[in-house]
Amino acid sequence: MNNIRLSLSAVIIFAALFFLPENSHSANPGLHRGIGLVAINTPSGNQINLYEGSHALLVGVSDYTAGWPDLESIPKEMNRLETSLLKKGFSVTKIINPDSTSLKRGFENFIDKYGFESENRLLFFFSGHGYTRKNGSKGYLVPVDAPDPTQDDKGFARKALPMSMIMAWARNIESKHALFLFDSCFSGTIFKTRGLSDKTHPTVRKQSVKPVRQFITAGSAGEEVPAKSVFLPVFIDAIDGEGDLNKDGYVSGMELGLHLQQKIPQHTNQTPQFGKISDYELSQGDFIFIVDGESDEMDLPVATDHSEKNNINKLLVACDNHLQSNRLTTPTNTNAFTCYNKVLKLDASNIKALNGLNAVEQRYKKLAQKAVKVGNLKKARSYITKIRKINPESQIAEELASKVANKQKINRDAKQRAKKLIVPGCTACPPNVKLIGLSNAPTGLEITVDGLGGSSDRIMLRKIRAQKSAMKKAKKQIVAILKGPDFNKSNSEANTIFEAGDLQDLEYFDDGKRVSLVYRVPLIKK
Repeated sequence: MNNIRLSLSAVIIFAALFFLPENSHSANPGLHRGIGLVAINTPSGNQINLYEGSHALLVGVSDYTAGWPDLESIPKEMNRLETSLLKKGFSVTKIINPDSTSLKRGFENFIDKYGFESENRLLFFFSGHGYTRKNGSKGYLVPVDAPDPTQDDKGFARKALPMSMIMAWARNIESKHALFLFDSCFSGTIFKTRGLSDKTHPTVRKQSVKPVRQFITAGSAGEEVPAKSVFLPVFIDAIDGEGDLNKDGYVSGMELGLHLQQKIPQHTNQTPQFGKISDYELSQGDFIFIVDGESDEMDLPVATDHSEKNNINKLLVACDNHLQSNRLTTPTNTNAFTCYNKVLKLDASNIKALNGLNAVEQRYKKLAQKAVKVGNLKKARSYITKIRKINPESQIAEELASKVANKQKINRDAKQRAKKLIVPGCTACPPNVKLIGLSNAPTGLEITVDGLGGSSDRIMLRKIRAQKSAMKKAKKQIVAILKGPDFNKSNSEANTIFEAGDLQDLEYFDDGKRVSLVYRVPLIKK
């Protein structure tokens, strides 16, 4: 038991790329300042911004106090990882041997401080024991003070950090990219697996725009992870360049997962698993590392001369003006959608144009949501059509179309209910009397009448008199209708029908001097 990390012993890496102010630091846990903007300079002088800065949170748990075996190699592993990430430009925050409170607070403080800037990259690393309960359906990270679950299961559940909390944090952060690595054997149910896609440069620029939450585990469920990590050194070598499988100067999250899956089984009995969160909106991008020494020499499909670069800048100004003026897809040839696509034909990696198209899609999303809210479904459908024109694979369009379909069904049902409730067909009914039910099978008559309560000083007496007055009027009218040509009831039958009715609504005015009531009687079909 001392020579393995118990199954789910997790290494979660959650590093945030941020632009830090000068001399940013923290006494405890340790923090070192990292670089700011992460960008690519192309041969023609264009700059593609990937992220705005770098932060890493490293959590290591080695000295357990409540029954779990110690993991003596973790401090050195944390130091090695810290050194590697610092060289990559990350600033590093470390939390060593946290108890249950400190572990949760460490995540929350880090996310609160760094997790709400949209253009940042997040990378989190937890090294320590892990555990699964409920037949493998619930996973936990183990702090120093969590008891042995085989001895105290409830105590363990109270102290350990559930993976469901990690997933909630992953969904709540607003930074663009987040990569979670688990140096453990863990079920892949928290993410959806993907194969490695073609890493062309247009794909890279799309990956850098869209959000993603990625996960890599050191092994599959049931495997044992050695106490001395194999996963960590292979990971470090991968981001240093060995994971750049197509030699384009990048190591993407999916390339990293595939490299680890191929490399680690050569050295230990474990097979890494990798994939993305199941949420569609958070699974479209890809985490990006830039291989050292290559970021300034990459052959990207960008403008090749100075005049073309000037044309792009002029186009972008025009595109932004169209967007600000809400010329989203019309008029023809002078709108934001057409304009941003012209930029992308000249520079397929232009981040401003990609962000512009995304802004057009989001603008139509808001317009469609507003149209659905006010019941203008025809207008909402037209906006959905425009969203699909901008992005044929838009999940936003599918969600909105589903809402429109649900709203249509609700409207149809409401109209059908209204048709059944109140229909014409009583020729002798005055405006204050309505026939209830279907025209060929009426179920009742509903009458609305007023009554007066007199001028007594006692409010209750006025209310009683007002109600009696109204009921007397209602009975007189209903009996007359029932005895009329529409129903042909006898006087006795009409009175019996009226007495079988129910008071539906009653409202007093002027302290009981006047009342308005609604009375409904059942009908016997003539």
